[in-house]
Amino acid sequence: PRMADYRVAVFNTEKLMFGESEQSSKSIYYANKWDLVPEDLSAYASGKLTRPLKQIVFYIDNNFPEKWKPFIKEGVEQWNELFEKAGFKDAIKAVEFPSAQEDPEFDPDNIKYSCIRYAPIGIENAMGPSWVDPRSGEIINASVYVYHDIIKLLNNWMFVQISPANPALRGKSIPESTLMDGLRYVISHEVGHCLGFMHNMSASSVIPVDSLRSPSYTNKMGTTTSIMDYARFNYVAQPGDFEKGVKLTPPRFGAYDKFLIEWNYTWFPQAKNSEDEALILSEKVSKAIKDPIYRYGIQLSTPLDPRSQTEDLGNDAILASQYGIKNLKYIVKNLNEWLGNDDDDYQYRSEIYDAIVYQYIRYINHIYASVGGVYLTEAKLNDNLPLFKSVEKDKQKRALTFIMNQIDDLEWLDNKELMQKVTIMGSAKELIATVLAKAVIATPNKVLLSASISEDPYDFFECSNDVFDFVWNSAKSGKRLSKIEMYIQSEYVKSLLSGSNLNKAVSGAGINDLTSGKDLFSILRDEDRGGDFLKLMKMESEGSFSPVAGYNLPSTKFNISYNRESNFYGYLLKTRDVLKRAIKRSASENRHHYDLLLRQVESSINLQ
Repeated sequence: PRMADYRVAVFNTEKLMFGESEQSSKSIYYANKWDLVPEDLSAYASGKLTRPLKQIVFYIDNNFPEKWKPFIKEGVEQWNELFEKAGFKDAIKAVEFPSAQEDPEFDPDNIKYSCIRYAPIGIENAMGPSWVDPRSGEIINASVYVYHDIIKLLNNWMFVQISPANPALRGKSIPESTLMDGLRYVISHEVGHCLGFMHNMSASSVIPVDSLRSPSYTNKMGTTTSIMDYARFNYVAQPGDFEKGVKLTPPRFGAYDKFLIEWNYTWFPQAKNSEDEALILSEKVSKAIKDPIYRYGIQLSTPLDPRSQTEDLGNDAILASQYGIKNLKYIVKNLNEWLGNDDDDYQYRSEIYDAIVYQYIRYINHIYASVGGVYLTEAKLNDNLPLFKSVEKDKQKRALTFIMNQIDDLEWLDNKELMQKVTIMGSAKELIATVLAKAVIATPNKVLLSASISEDPYDFFECSNDVFDFVWNSAKSGKRLSKIEMYIQSEYVKSLLSGSNLNKAVSGAGINDLTSGKDLFSILRDEDRGGDFLKLMKMESEGSFSPVAGYNLPSTKFNISYNRESNFYGYLLKTRDVLKRAIKRSASENRHHYDLLLRQVESSINLQ
């Protein structure tokens, strides 16, 4: 067995060791890997490429559409490019299901055959599970399952993320060559899982955002340093960039993929046992992770480290999202013209509009993760790297300010010409504004963990002051309130009443979530709203920082928040004073609103 290393994105098999000389049992981990042994040991030891004794073989389902098959085969066999870095040639291959004459025993449901199966179901997904020998972590079978509507997902991704940059994608039907290359990418990603590789969600975060608009850089690096990341298409690219030569698609492989293959599959003839091998491999990792390209970013159910997120690009979430949002505005403005008469039942328009809203929330989530964020590093003692570090105060404040400003910049979502040609719905602009408002109001709790470990913290009080000023700016100036401003002020009062425990019946904007981990998708989950829109927004997370795959996080079990109720009470009293002054100088249409809020505050205080 190869001993696993929690600093490397390789699935593992856990065993419990009971040693005679040990004072307790302890967990040990084996790396999940195929048993690739060089056919010619002496040739391998001298640095020559050699075939493995047993190839990794995937059988391609005959039921796949014929035009898919060459791209599926390529998605599998392109991994040979990297296996050569580990000293193996022809390590992996893909063949179609054999006939009864070619292999009388063949049965795709027999676990001895690894297959790529076609599922003619309207599910927008693919997956690559594997089965291992529990004694050693050896992968004995791995199969990729491809649902038919993965093509639909690729279509939507490409339209929403890169159609502004590539005019050829501005239609209901994406060019077949582009779509099939996307399928190849999906297959290669899933085959990566079948080889034992986990997601590395930090892989795209090391790329400078402006480099994603560089022809030379993108043609060399693509959008990420690992295809095992969730980094899709180059949404940073702007109209005109494609014509300049900017690459819009993920790379065939990144530097981290090469590192994974070398770490998990290089044969070490000088190692006498697993312990010798582990020393060699551990030293390799310790040297590599000094370079951020080789950092493994753990996948969490809810983001904590803003560098390790799904569907993001680049090293600056605000800048990347600004580019992305600019592209979304461009699509909304031109969608009717681009589709013309090619969508006579309006269904595609509706699907793309939903996808645009969903993509917008992704961009905001990428920024929101920096508020109260914590940088996490998988490291060992001798690596001399910090295990955790608070996101810089300035970065947190800029992220929060950006989200605040977005609330007043959503008019583009309610494009009247487009809204007349999509499924009847309410206002996405207004719904998103309420979600962003709740996110802003929840931030004083969200920063608690990060502030507790920072030398220059963006703490509860500074964050609360920023939120307070944002909420009551209109009241202080005496301006006429918009609907969303009234909503924000009402939600803020509810949150203070809930946080100060003066009114347990009032629930605020996620302010009581001590996990501080809820992202905007989770905040959207108000049960009283319902509808297809919310189904679109659902995330698996319930707001806890639990690993989706990999090892555990640094413990936060001793993190305590002091004087929480009295802190909220202090801002409740400040709010009371603002409301009293606002009533005196506000326009008549605002007076009832302020009077109601003041009554809620004073009655809750007087009840105690």
